[in-house]
Amino acid sequence: MIKHNSSASFSVPGAGKTTEALAYYAFKKDKNTRIVVVCPKNAFQAWDSELNDRLLGKEIFPGCFKNHEKFYRIQSKKDIELKLRGKPNLLINYERLNSIKDELQQYLKTSENHNVLLILDESHRMKAGYKGQWGTNVLSLSDLPKYKLILTGTPCPNSKDDLVAQFDFLFPTIQWAPSTIEQMIQPHYVRTTKKDLGLPEPKINYQHVSMNLAQEDLYNVITDALKRESSGFNLDDSDKLRKIKRCVMRLIQVASNPLLLAKLEETNEIPQGILAGARSPKIDYAIDKALSLKEIGEKTLIWTNFVDNVRHVVTLCKAKGLNPQFIDGSVKIAKDEDDKKNNPNCREYKINKFLNDEDSWVMVANPAAASESISLHSSCHNAIYIDRTYNAGQYLQSLDRIHRLGLPKDKEVNIYIPYHGDNSRHIDYRIMKRLEDKINNMSNILNDFSLHPHPKELSSYNQFSEDEVMSDDELSNELGYLI
Repeated sequence: MIKHNSSASFSVPGAGKTTEALAYYAFKKDKNTRIVVVCPKNAFQAWDSELNDRLLGKEIFPGCFKNHEKFYRIQSKKDIELKLRGKPNLLINYERLNSIKDELQQYLKTSENHNVLLILDESHRMKAGYKGQWGTNVLSLSDLPKYKLILTGTPCPNSKDDLVAQFDFLFPTIQWAPSTIEQMIQPHYVRTTKKDLGLPEPKINYQHVSMNLAQEDLYNVITDALKRESSGFNLDDSDKLRKIKRCVMRLIQVASNPLLLAKLEETNEIPQGILAGARSPKIDYAIDKALSLKEIGEKTLIWTNFVDNVRHVVTLCKAKGLNPQFIDGSVKIAKDEDDKKNNPNCREYKINKFLNDEDSWVMVANPAAASESISLHSSCHNAIYIDRTYNAGQYLQSLDRIHRLGLPKDKEVNIYIPYHGDNSRHIDYRIMKRLEDKINNMSNILNDFSLHPHPKELSSYNQFSEDEVMSDDELSNELGYLI
């Protein structure tokens, strides 16, 4: 990496990308060099720990860093106006970039003598490039810093096209053609694999569970609606496209928990009374499995993409004496050390409670809020997926919350995936197939065949909106199977 002024680390989570970045900085820096880190807001705590505690505490590079190199979080326009005057090191989240882009550009332009290192953590978040707000903001800064690094364990969760914007950021004067980018990027990235780390493969346990009658009836109603909306399908019809994606999302919801669609009875979008007696077999499975794991002294991480599910599962777990914690988009990061220790509503308190309280057996988590920047492998070795989506990046990141460097050698990681349906007409089957295709594709691009355990044979097999269900091209490819 230090051979270049711009480089990438695609190492798997827990393999030390942050330490690699700091080592790169230590090698390149002079007395005026500064770091600007752009990362998800949920990663602030991890960077704070590495930078302000371990680094300035001289645990990593004794003698390399001084106290004046402390990092500051930029969480408002006022923050950046005040803090840029002292030329500090900065932590900024992707969402904040749009409101401070002009000030940050000015800071980077006037800091040429400071040799700024700009780091994108979880850089796959800007993979849409100029088609997305985050990519546009990041690319507007790409020609200003002297040094640049991108860090992510899932650089191309959908296809090799995901790499183009990330390498446009690193090398804005090079044309990164999607057809040849696999070969072009080879000299510019490093990757430590799970095989390199000596991690045993997690055991994937697929469990077929049957739908109940009310659930089947509702699934068929939504499938019929999908067929109607898909008649005369045209990618240029944005209104129809939105309606089709909404139907696909509802299929995922029905397969997860039909009660998620209860409000549609009130608006007559589904037949009155169709949900009478409806339950979620997958949630029932998850609660029963968590109880059986408790009996042998094992904690459980339960994943669901729907916020209403998070609250429902937490309520059921409380009734069963599992003393659950939860993380979704409503859970805020701690403001300070006192918050971490004493505020039961903050993220860090909940994580600590789950990991260290002997009576807390379950963590219920939403992938949009918790698939990154959380390490649970010290105390939890079991995960259950009530539902999954087409988002391969979130799925892989969520797996790594309990399967990462530091896992006790005597511990087996178990992943439990309840599913409905054994053919391509069912949404669970299609999601499973597409996730496997995407993961295998990324394995080939990165030449990393320890990326994912051997897939199940298909013959037996954060709250998100309809706009996030899948890409338009992906929807076009999937539609024929789902109707």
